[in-house]
Amino acid sequence: MKKNIYLIFLIIISCFLNSCDLYKQVSDISTTEYFVKNKDQEFDSIANTFSFNNFTSSKSNGYCFGIVMTEKCIFENNIDQYHKGYNHANIELIDCHLDSEWFDNENLNFDKIPDNNVGKDILECIDYFQTNQNNLYRERESTPSDIIDKLKENSLVILILRSTNKESHAVLAYGYKINNDKKEVQIYISDPNKRKKSSDELTNYITIKYENYRWIYSYEDASDLNLSMALLNN
Repeated sequence: MKKNIYLIFLIIISCFLNSCDLYKQVSDISTTEYFVKNKDQEFDSIANTFSFNNFTSSKSNGYCFGIVMTEKCIFENNIDQYHKGYNHANIELIDCHLDSEWFDNENLNFDKIPDNNVGKDILECIDYFQTNQNNLYRERESTPSDIIDKLKENSLVILILRSTNKESHAVLAYGYKINNDKKEVQIYISDPNKRKKSSDELTNYITIKYENYRWIYSYEDASDLNLSMALLNN
C-alpha cells in the first residue's frame, strides 16, 4: 500500500515539474511578438491569402489543408518542393474567383473550370495538396514553444485543430504575441473558413492560456482544443 502511495506521489510530482517546464519554455522567450517574413515582406493575412472560402467537391468535404498549404508554398516560393515536377511559374497569388457555374449544387466541379481561366492552376494545386495530404505531412502534438520556435524560423506553420467531436481543421499560423505575465499566448492564424477582406477583421487567433498547471487551447467557441503541427515531409 505504501509503495502504491509513493508511486502516485512520484507521478504527481513528475507531472507538476513537467508542467512547470512547459511554462518556463514560454516565459524564457524574449521576443514577445513576431510575424513571419519572406525577405523583407511580412506575411499579411489579406494580401497573402485567397479571398474565397473553403469549398467542397465530390472528392472531399473540404479543402482547408490544400488551401493553406498552397498559400504557404506561394509565400515561401517552394511549391515544386512538395508538388514534384510542377512549374511554380504557373502559380501566383491572385484574387481567384470561384464562379457559381463551376458548382454542381454546392460541390465544385473541377471539370467545369475553363482551361484558360487564371485560377485553374491554383485550384488544381489546392486539389493536389488536399488529395495527397497523407503523404505530405505527419502530425505532432505541439507545445506553445514548439509553435513559436517554428514561426521564429520564418516558417509559416500549418496547425491541425481538433475539437471534442474529433473533427479536424487546418489553419495557417503566421505570428504570435505573448502577454506580459507570459501566461497567455495568441497565435495569429489565417482560417480558410473565414476569408477576410478588410483590415479591421483580421484578428483571427488561437488563444493559449496557462491554467491549472497546463496550457489550454481555445479558438472562438471551442475551448480546450487538441492542437498539432503538420510537419511537412521534405
